[in-house]
Amino acid sequence: MNENGELGLGKQLKKCCNPRIVETLHNKVEILGVSAGKNHSVFYCDRLLYTCGLNDGQLGHVPDIGSRVYVPKLVCIKHMLVMQYFVRIF
Repeated sequence: MNENGELGLGKQLKKCCNPRIVETLHNKVEILGVSAGKNHSVFYCDRLLYTCGLNDGQLGHVPDIGSRVYVPKLVCIKHMLVMQYFVRIF
């Protein structure tokens, strides 16, 4: 429901069953679409990608930022390209 920050609504809200505006993105970027899983969400724009939720590296952020991302965080595309390269090698 939001235990891992998967809704992007912040750390204080532990449970949410109704649609809400994600304030950190509202009126800042034009979201074209959203994809959500059990423990994460992805918000995408024309050339930007934001993720939130449980993070062991799968959100596109360096895992040392903590195990959870409670509000949508911009994914560094340069970091993602490096990760893709290493994943293909191994």
